Amino acid sequence: MITKVFFIDLDDFKRVNDTLGHLIGDRLLMQVSGILQASVRDIDSVARLGGDEFTILLEYVRDWKDVLTVVKRIQEQLNTAFQLEHHEVFTSASIGIVFSTPNYQTATEIVRDADIAMYRAKANGKGCYEVFDRSMYDQVLHLVKLENALRQAIANQELHLYYQPIVNLRDNFADYWTIEGFEVLARWHHPEKGLVPASEFISIAEDTGQINAIGEWVLQQACLQFQQLRSQYPDVTNLYLSINISGRQLREPSLLNLLDHTLQTTQIPRHCLKLELTESSLIENTAIAAKILTEIQQRGIEISLDDFGTGFSSLRYLHQFPLNVIKIDRSFVETLDRGMRERSIIHSIVMLARALGFATVAEGIETRQQLEKLRSLECESGQGYFFSKPIPYEQVADFLLKQGTLAQPPPKKHPENIPTCLISHLTKSVG
Repeated sequence: MITKVFFIDLDDFKRVNDTLGHLIGDRLLMQVSGILQASVRDIDSVARLGGDEFTILLEYVRDWKDVLTVVKRIQEQLNTAFQLEHHEVFTSASIGIVFSTPNYQTATEIVRDADIAMYRAKANGKGCYEVFDRSMYDQVLHLVKLENALRQAIANQELHLYYQPIVNLRDNFADYWTIEGFEVLARWHHPEKGLVPASEFISIAEDTGQINAIGEWVLQQACLQFQQLRSQYPDVTNLYLSINISGRQLREPSLLNLLDHTLQTTQIPRHCLKLELTESSLIENTAIAAKILTEIQQRGIEISLDDFGTGFSSLRYLHQFPLNVIKIDRSFVETLDRGMRERSIIHSIVMLARALGFATVAEGIETRQQLEKLRSLECESGQGYFFSKPIPYEQVADFLLKQGTLAQPPPKKHPENIPTCLISHLTKSVG
C-alpha cells in the first residue's frame, strides 16, 4: 500500500479576489479547507501550501478505486455554490495525483511531480484531475529548456518575421488578386530543434512574461521592414500590416508609448497598421482594455478581433470595445462544405459585422470552393494557403510584383540594417 499525494489548485480563484475582494476570497478558502478535511479519513493529512494551493496525503490506500472516490467526493462538494456575504460563488479544483513510490528520495520531489500533474489537469479544463507519469516531467523539462533558449532568441537573431497576404475577396480573380495587407507572424528557428511552432513558444512567452519583449521586437522589426519596402516601391501606399498583440501586452502601461515611438521612428503611416487581439485577451479587466483600445484607435490604428467565434463571442463585448475588423476563425471556414448550417453561421457573422460597421476577414481559406462560398456570403477579405502560405520578408516584393500590386521592379538598393542600438535595447528587455 502506497501513500497517494494530491496537489490541489482552485480554478479562477484570482478572479474571485479581483472581483469580490480578498475578504470573500479568504472565506472561500476557509470553506474549501473544511470540505477537504471532511472528504478524507482521520489518518489522512490536509495542508494549505499557500494562496489557493492545498495538498492531501492519503495513507494506506488499498487500490485506485479508493483514490477515485476521494477525488469525486471533493469535486462534487466544490461544484456546489458557496454563499459568501450575499454573494453566490462557484469554484472547482484541478487535482494532480502522485504515488509516493520508493523511487522518490525527498518529499519535495513528490510535491513537485504532483504539481506537474495538477498543471496538466488544469490544461485539460476546469475541475479535472491527472495522475503523474514520467512523460509529464520530461515535457516540463523540455519546456524549461525552451524557455531558457527563448530568452536569447532575439539576441541570437533566431526570431524571424513571416507575412501572410490578406486578399480582397470581392475581386473576380481573373488574372491576379488585390492584396490589401499582410498579417505578421513570428517564427523561431532554433539552432538545434529547427522550427519551433508559434503555438508552442508564444504560450511559453506568455507564461514567463517574455511576450512583452518579443512583441516589442515584432512591432518594431515589422514596421522597419515595411518602411524599407515603401522606400523601395513608392507605389506601395494602401497596404497595411496586421500585428498580433497579446492580452499581457495590452495591459502593459508602456504599450501606447511603444506605438507612438515606433510610428515616429519608422515613419509608417498610422492607417497602415492594424492590431489583432483575441476575444480571451479582452475579457480580463474589460474596462481597462476598452480604454486602451480607444486610445489606440484615436491614434488612427485599427483594431481587429481575431479568431472570432471560438471564445466568448458576447454581443456585449462587440458593443463595448472599439473594433474595426472581425476575423472569422478558420474552424468555421473548414466546415463550409458540410451544409447550410455552417454557411448560415458565417453569413450571420458577416451580417452582424456589417450592421456594427466592422469589416470581415475569413481565415484559413485553402480551396477554391471555400473561396467561392465566402464570396457568395459577402465576406469582404480573406487569407489562407489558397492564396499563399506565410512568406519571409525577402519574398514579399516578388510576391507583390507577381500579383500586380507593384508596377515597377525595385531600384538596386542594399537593404538597410536594423540599428544595433535597437537590437541591444531589445536584448536587455528579454534578459
